[in-house]
Amino acid sequence: MPYGPGFEIPLAFSYEDDGRGPFRWRMQLAVIDGRPRCVQLVCWTVDATRTVTPEALHRFPLGRLVEDAALMASRPSDEVPRSVERWESIDQIRAERAAVAAHHRQRPNGRKRKALTDEFLSEVAAVYRQHVATGKPSKAVEEQFHYTAASARRVVREARLRGFLGPAHPGRGGEQSQPKEENDA
Repeated sequence: MPYGPGFEIPLAFSYEDDGRGPFRWRMQLAVIDGRPRCVQLVCWTVDATRTVTPEALHRFPLGRLVEDAALMASRPSDEVPRSVERWESIDQIRAERAAVAAHHRQRPNGRKRKALTDEFLSEVAAVYRQHVATGKPSKAVEEQFHYTAASARRVVREARLRGFLGPAHPGRGGEQSQPKEENDA
C-alpha cells in the first residue's frame, strides 16, 4: 500500500515496544481506508512496580506509536525483493524518507527556480507586452523563460501583484492601466 512518496507499507503488520515504557505492549495494525490503524493492542507486565494502570493507559502515545509502526514497516516502493527486515531505528527511517522526499522535490529539468527579482519581473512584463497582440502573451513568457504553462501564469501574476503589469482584462490577455515603471517617470 503506498505510504508517502517513494514508500509503501504492508496491508497488515505488527509493532511492539522497545522495553522503555511503563509496561510491555504489542499492537497489530491494518491499513483501513488508506491509513494505518491499530486493530489490536495487548498490554502486560511482569514487574509489580510497572503495572498497567488507567493513568498509564491514558498517557499511552497511541497515535505517535501507530505512526512509528507505519514508518518502521515502510519500505522503498522500488525495493525488490520485498524485505521483511525492519529499520534499525525511527531516526534511520526518518532520514531515509527525508532523502526520498528531497529527491521527489527536485525539479524534473534539474534547474533551480529563478528568483522573482524586480529586474526579472520587469523582463517578464516586457515579453508579455510584446506578445499581447498575438493573443497569447503568457505562452510567450512560457517559451521565452522555459517555464511550464502554470509557472508562466504564476510569474505573470506576480508581475501584476508587484506593479510591473496593470490589472488584466477579464477573459483575455493584456492590461488595463500603465505599469509601475512608466508611472514612476
